[in-house]
Amino acid sequence: MTNINDGGPAFPMPTDPLGMGRELGMSLRAWFVGMTLSGMVSRELDQKNLKIEARIRAAVEIAFGVADAALKKLKKD
Repeated sequence: MTNINDGGPAFPMPTDPLGMGRELGMSLRAWFVGMTLSGMVSRELDQKNLKIEARIRAAVEIAFGVADAALKKLKKD
């Protein structure tokens, strides 16, 4: 199985308030994906010839690509 860089927590907390021994919330990668999808949906993907399922799959693939590229760039800087 491939280890995917999730960027760590998107909104880290300085302490573990619930005493669970782990970070709470979504990963930075998941946040990037959500933000990308939000922007894409607001523009209603300009692919009118695709069925909705294909449009959703295309949007998700693009969103994960954007998230992974952003994490890669952050790691370099």
